[in-house]
Amino acid sequence: STLFPYTTLFRSVSMTASVRAGTAQDTLAFLADYREGLAEAVSARVPPESLEAVTSGGRVSWIPVEHDVNFVNAIVEEMGHAGAVAMIRKSVGRHFDGPLLRHSVGFAKRMFGLTPMGLLKFVPRSWPAVYRGFGKPSFVSSTDNAAVFSLSDALPLALTARSEER
Repeated sequence: STLFPYTTLFRSVSMTASVRAGTAQDTLAFLADYREGLAEAVSARVPPESLEAVTSGGRVSWIPVEHDVNFVNAIVEEMGHAGAVAMIRKSVGRHFDGPLLRHSVGFAKRMFGLTPMGLLKFVPRSWPAVYRGFGKPSFVSSTDNAAVFSLSDALPLALTARSEER
């Protein structure tokens, strides 16, 4: 094929793992609504360069994923593992209704149904809208109250977020 040399070239270019700034911005806004003073407390734990990258970038701009990981670490440090998990579960709806995913989630609802598990099956398709060069998720299985995903080709950074338990 005439495209072969070009596709080989593009595959050989290393890409920095990135996330949309809007995702972290939405999380920060949710923290402010979740508990008074929480956004400020978490922001105080985040390295200044990460706070700047998240707050100064446009919603659809790509920022190095390390900045998002720094926010996750700060949330866990401030709230503890169980508190962070509870907060993140509640914030998922805001991310699904946000500008980055609203149209994709609407499509997923029509395609897979309005159930939480139906929406979770759409995660592998919506991942590239939020993450770039950060692994490939696949839906493995689900029960009535849990879902299992696999993240292949994950960067070591994806496994380094601090928590009290895994």
